[in-house]
Amino acid sequence: MRSPAGMPLDDPEVAAMVAALDTVRQAHWRRDRSPYTPQVFRVSEAEVTVWMLVSRRPHTAAHKIADVVITSAGGPDSAPDPDAVCGALGQAFAVVVAAHSDDAATRLEVHPWLVRSLPDLSNLLRHNGFVVSRSPLASIPSTTGDVTGWVRWAAPLRPDSVEVPPFMGQTTDFTCGAVSLITAIHRPGRSVLSDPADRASNRRDELRWWRKATNMPACDPLTLALADAEALGPGTPAPTVYLTGTGPILLEDYDGLERDRRATLQDLSRQEAEALGIEIRPDWPGPSALADLVEHGHAVQLLIDEVPMHAEEIPHWITAFAVTTTASGQRVLVVQDPWVDADHGETWVDADQLPITLDDIDLMARFGTPSYRSAIVLTR
Repeated sequence: MRSPAGMPLDDPEVAAMVAALDTVRQAHWRRDRSPYTPQVFRVSEAEVTVWMLVSRRPHTAAHKIADVVITSAGGPDSAPDPDAVCGALGQAFAVVVAAHSDDAATRLEVHPWLVRSLPDLSNLLRHNGFVVSRSPLASIPSTTGDVTGWVRWAAPLRPDSVEVPPFMGQTTDFTCGAVSLITAIHRPGRSVLSDPADRASNRRDELRWWRKATNMPACDPLTLALADAEALGPGTPAPTVYLTGTGPILLEDYDGLERDRRATLQDLSRQEAEALGIEIRPDWPGPSALADLVEHGHAVQLLIDEVPMHAEEIPHWITAFAVTTTASGQRVLVVQDPWVDADHGETWVDADQLPITLDDIDLMARFGTPSYRSAIVLTR
């Protein structure tokens, strides 16, 4: 028995399974995930049934398994045969991947209760092609708990030598630019964090870099590039800024004096950037050229509109660090996205190593009316 098309959460059989869980796990399954099309996939092998709760951000090339429940025909007090569990899990993973046949990644969010129910989970996941994700930097709540992430790629990441940056979530509504800087630059031997293991210290550094990069409160590309240059330090190649349109940007919500003072600060940032040798290009290279830069080892900070992924018109910064392909060969950028919609069941696993096709990058990498585009290219 299997459900290759997925089942709704209000299906009677799903509801009965969830009702038998403990209260903490019930709350996890019953959380409102409606913006991310939650479905349940069910596979039975011998006396074992595997239930997988799956969600997916719109306009991305990844899906997430938010939990796995294993039930036995013998009831909750019977221990299922380990071989049957292994077989059913493998079948369930195959069903979920087939249902998202042209995604680049399958992610698994692991909570302590899953580890307790499957003590050999790590080996089972590796056997099914998953690799454990790098531990996140202490930031948003899900990064400081016991949530771990695993990912199964349809194709390898490029460049071959890519170092996956640790995920960091923004702890405010306005510090995405600062976190994109930290994500792009922070690494062993070149730290922009005072104490990466300490959440309070990381938040202070997040706000410290935001103050350097902000146009109050958004981070415009020119001021952010100045902060990037400072973080990279002397002797490193200067960032390159792509910025279309004329005049100051990200000022749609302001007029009069409030707009004028921000425009003045952006003009000052332009002058400082030019004095530092930061190249400011008025053209847009396009997603394919940006992917080429990433594949050659550069990091790219992208200004996007949150509408495609979260249905909210908000400017936002993400960081591209790798390239891969979907199962059919569509090229995708792999990004770290500092925004996590915890109210609708997301954790850091949703935004870590997030693959987005070049068509979707083209859709979201713009803001304003008339729209403008911006990207900052860094030599890592």
